[in-house]
Amino acid sequence: QKVTDQVAEMRSLPAGIDQRSPARHPDWLGPDDLALKINEIREATDGQIPIQLKLGSARVYDDVRMALKTNPDSIYIDGMEGGTGASPITSVMNAGSAWEIGLAETHQTLVLNKLRGRICVQTDGGIRTGGELCKAIASGADAVMIGTPLAQSEEAPGRGFNWGMASPHPALPRGTRVNVGVKGTLKELFYGPSSVSNGTQNLIGALKVCMGMVGARNIKDMHSAEVVVAPSIKTEGKHYQLGLE
Repeated sequence: QKVTDQVAEMRSLPAGIDQRSPARHPDWLGPDDLALKINEIREATDGQIPIQLKLGSARVYDDVRMALKTNPDSIYIDGMEGGTGASPITSVMNAGSAWEIGLAETHQTLVLNKLRGRICVQTDGGIRTGGELCKAIASGADAVMIGTPLAQSEEAPGRGFNWGMASPHPALPRGTRVNVGVKGTLKELFYGPSSVSNGTQNLIGALKVCMGMVGARNIKDMHSAEVVVAPSIKTEGKHYQLGLE
């Protein structure tokens, strides 16, 4: 059962029976309610903590237009899989939406509303290589969240393991431990020198090379780079031929 004794105690629910996890937050039903909640949080923190509004990479154009009414400090586009580890396998494997598409639509929506310079755009979702980092920024991201590469560093406290998103465990802070391995030091992962050919090391070096190739002086300039949809290098190029999948 998903509702263990621990979860039941934390959420004041009866243990051992199925419970519905509502998609909507009870405090708001639309952008006007959400704007009030954001203002409450901003007042409670004296405006010292940026307020981020996270959106799934789905109805991006409409969602971003509604999000603009709530006045967040940043918009966070989440993509890749159709849910976390607690979701049905059918949705995880078949209902995901690429963050590249969500980022591009977010960027265009902000430009059309003349708000691109006022709101920060962030993203995450399976970003592990320098190429994926560059794609995210060229698609419109100002910042990118990186999870697994950090967990794979020699300095990470998990020693090559991280914790999944779901299924609370009484002895662990989150869910199932996932073995992601140790790939190198933080310096190697972000600044090189790289000892592998799969793009998982020297992420900053990859970004600098990409910026040079498109003539970008900064992250903002990267947003004007032309992005081409093409066959996957990972399944049709050297990456696949070398057995790097």
